[in-house]
Formats: sequence, structure tokens, C-alpha cells
Amino acid sequence: MQVACVTGRMGDDEREAKIAEIDADRPRVLVATDCLSEGVNLQEKFTAVVHYDLPWNPNRLEQREGRVDRYGQPARTVKAIRFFGRDNPVDGVVIEVLLDKAREIHRTLGTHVPVPEESESVTQAVLEALFLRGRRRAEPRQLLLDLGIPQVADLHKRWERDAERERINRTRFAQRALKPEEVQRELEATDAVLGDPAAVREFVLAAAQRIGLAVAPDRRQGVFRVTVTPEATATLPEAIRLVLPASKGGRWLISFDSPTPEGAEYVGRNHRLVATLARFFFEEALSRPGNATVSRCGALRTRAVEALTTILLLRVRYLVEQPQLRPLLSEEVLVVGFAGAGPADAEWLEAEDALRLLAEARPDANIPAEEKRELVERALASVGEWHATAAEWGAAHPIQRAVRDRVARRGERARRCPQAHPPGGVACACAGSR
Repeated sequence: MQVACVTGRMGDDEREAKIAEIDADRPRVLVATDCLSEGVNLQEKFTAVVHYDLPWNPNRLEQREGRVDRYGQPARTVKAIRFFGRDNPVDGVVIEVLLDKAREIHRTLGTHVPVPEESESVTQAVLEALFLRGRRRAEPRQLLLDLGIPQVADLHKRWERDAERERINRTRFAQRALKPEEVQRELEATDAVLGDPAAVREFVLAAAQRIGLAVAPDRRQGVFRVTVTPEATATLPEAIRLVLPASKGGRWLISFDSPTPEGAEYVGRNHRLVATLARFFFEEALSRPGNATVSRCGALRTRAVEALTTILLLRVRYLVEQPQLRPLLSEEVLVVGFAGAGPADAEWLEAEDALRLLAEARPDANIPAEEKRELVERALASVGEWHATAAEWGAAHPIQRAVRDRVARRGERARRCPQAHPPGGVACACAGSR
């Protein structure tokens, strides 16, 4: 049995090191004070919380439990156990004045409402009355009823007003914004920018194959096994190897689905593995032309288009200017596309169509290397060379001018100013199958 102890006397680094030493594959117990109530996540190593004491502020109980019962917890059930003395008047006061009221509000509203800040002074008044009147042997609940302490009633009234205010705010919010069609549009817009679970899964599996990271489907649906033994990861790029967890069994179970199956780690768009893979491929493509694992340009023959089509994946930078605030630099990825063999006859695609082609177009036939090189060179020639020092970049070039106009329109919609230099870009030529 592993037993670790963490207190407020330790520094942040020492506490984190203590927790990191705990082996999640062996029985374990972590004894800690409220120094772990916030900022430390334990969902990967623990599935239960035992409260040895009853704090006067119920918010502390919620904060403690939130270290374990939180997003990313693989267990289906998280247990929270509270100890109290049946004949202990202190525990009786805490339960009746605070915990019972908190439970009642949660049952009615469906969410927790923080206890008013003066709860500790109110509880202190109750305890002083209990002991000063010498009523220790009576039932705690009867003691509280007999004392008639006005601070308790006032506290509960303020708490109830806060709960009512929260209920009204939630109702207004639900009436005003929670409309299924609007939520659906927001989700679709978010998925288009960040990628939905299917896109993340496809990216990770394809990237793993490129760099030689062994990922195989597990017997459970939606779960994949990643081999992380030293022998299997020895040839991986260092940046990728460093983000892989050390596992006693040499395998790491992951899933791209939420809720995540028990025992597997959720891998979403912002997971360290996804972010590191994306950064590695992007930086390598820019810094090692001709020798990178992935290319900045490509060509494929597909039935998704009927004419020669060029898709540009642009990294656009905006200078965000706000009154009385320092300007900020913002970035986004913009996908644009046009059909046609050259600048003169370019027919621009809608943004949704260009994004769909980039995401969904699949090769239907092979292209000889020489023809592929010719298609890419033609696409690059039609786009032309960026002139980063020109204040009006692309003004004299049809393709660049069209790209500039589209970037400017997006900036105007958000009341932002595009920087006076062109975006970095990746060109991809799609050759029609006919």
C-alpha cells in the first residue's frame, strides 16, 4: 500500500513531485490538507475522497471532491465519504446549519450555490452559544432549535436569496440562448475550426503512422493501445517521445470519444499529444523543405472536383487594436480555394466548399511523380510570390488580391485590422478526375 502525505508546509514543486511519485497501478492513499483544494488534479490516480473533518464552509467539500470528480476521470463512479460524530455537537451544528442547507439548495436548483462569506462567524456564534449554555449532552439538533440564534436565520435567508438569484439567471439564460438550432450552429462552427473527434482521431492515427508510433485498436470499441515501451519509442522524434507517458505495462490506452471508456485517457484537440504532433509537423515542414515528414504542397486526383482546383491553407495574422489597451497579435487558419488553371479564369469557391474539399477529398487514382510536380508548380505559379515588405501586398496580382480581400472582409466583420504583410501559406493542387 502506498501512503503519501501532502501539507501546506511543502512548496508547490515538492507537492507535485510527491503526487507524481504515486504509482496508479498499485493500491494508494493520499493524505492531504486543504492545500490541495484548488489547482491540483487527481482524477488520473484516485477515485474516492474521504473527508476526515467537516469544514464550516461547504465550498471546501466541493473543492476537495472536485480534485477527483472532474473531467478526465476514467472511473464511472467517484465516491465521497464524510465522517461525523453522532454525539458531537460541533459536527451537528455544521451539518444542520450548513451541509443540510447546501444539500437542500442543490436538490432544488440542481447546482451548488456558494455559502455566504459570513458562514464561519455564524457557525462560531452557534458553537459559543452551545458551550456557554452548558447544553453539551442534549441532542445537537434540539440544542440548535432551542437556542433561537438570529444569525442562523439571517444566513439562511441570504443564502436563499443567492439561490433565487441564481435560479432566475439560469432561467433567463435558458430562455434567451439555449435554443437547439443555435447550439447546433455553434457546435458546427467550433468543430470546423478545432476539428471534431473524428478529425482528431484521423489526424492522430495518420500522424502516428508517419513517425512510426505503434497505435492499434483495443478490443473495446473506441479505445486504442499505444505502445510506449523504450524499444518502441526509441526512434521517435524527441519532442513526441517526451509527451508520451511512462507506463508499467508498456501500453497507453487512449480514446477520442467522450464520455471516455473506463481506464482510457481522453485525447481531444487540446491534448498534449495532439498539440505536439501538430507543432512538430508544422515546424518541420517550414524548417526542412524537401526532407520533412509531411510536405507543404501536394496534389491528388479525385472525383470530388470536375476541374483543376487549388486549395490554399493560410495562417492569417491580425493586429487587434482596442481603445486604451496594448495592441494584440491574433492568428487563425483560413481555407480558400479557386477552380481554374490560372489567375485569369479563377472561379473562387465558397469558404465552406473549400474547407469541405480540404477535409473530405480523397484520391481516386495515382498521379505520376512528374505530373504531380507539374501540378504543384502550376499552382504555386498561379498564386505567385508573396512580397512581405509591400504595404499593399498582392494589389497587382489577381489571386493575391482576392486572398487579401477575403482576409480583409473577415477582419472587418470582427472589427480587426489585417497586418500589412501576407499570410504564410500552404498550397495544395487538386486535379479533377475527368
